[in-house]
Order: sequence, then structure tokens, then C-alpha cells
Amino acid sequence: MNEDVKTQFVNALMSGEYPQIKGRLHDEFGGVCANGLLCELAIQNGLNVQRVIGGYAVDRGTWTQYSGDFGPPTAVMNWAGIDEKWSQFLARLNDTGYTFQEIGEQLKHDSSTSALFRAICAPKGEK
Repeated sequence: MNEDVKTQFVNALMSGEYPQIKGRLHDEFGGVCANGLLCELAIQNGLNVQRVIGGYAVDRGTWTQYSGDFGPPTAVMNWAGIDEKWSQFLARLNDTGYTFQEIGEQLKHDSSTSALFRAICAPKGEK
């Protein structure tokens, strides 16, 4: 993961400013999952991404839109320096009960794909 993005992401996860949801990138009430928060940070950093309720995550030329239904678009993953497997592991942590605070603590120490996989495999509380 890009170190600058990692710093922003960990700070956002641990800030308490973002309501956490499961199973979707975002909802109509302002909630986001961990991957949705990454999309929001991309928007805040000027990446040409649009938030759309419904539909699909698609790349279209110079702009990207994302819905609340699937993982982050390629443009966001490229900006963050992650791949699809990393995003899937992050979604698994989010959707199996890890709080943003816990995910942030994990990423602060090691944001590698293998570290996320180990966190998923460990019983909750034994990260």
C-alpha cells in the first residue's frame, strides 16, 4: 500500500468520523465499509471518482464511478497501491466484525497482503 495513502487511511479509520457498515461500499446514510472509506479518501485527494447509489463499480475513461455494491474500482486501487486480493482481505475483515479501530491498528503495524490474511485467519482477539 502506498505509504501516504496508508497514513491517511489509518488516520481516517481511527478517527471515529465515519460510520462503519458491512456488505456495501457505502449507503445512502453516509455509512462506509473499509473499502468504501478508501474510495472516499480517493475523492478527497482529487481522484476523479463519483459516488453512485446502485449500479456497478466501473472505469470509464477519465472518470470512475463506484456504487455501493462491489469492491473499489481499479482507479482507486491503483491510487492506493493495492490489488484486488488486498481489497478482498480488507472487505473480509470489515464484514466479519472487525471495527475500523481494529483494522486501523492492524494496518498501522503491517499493511501487507500476508498480514491481512493472517488477521483474517486468527480468531478475533488473537490478531
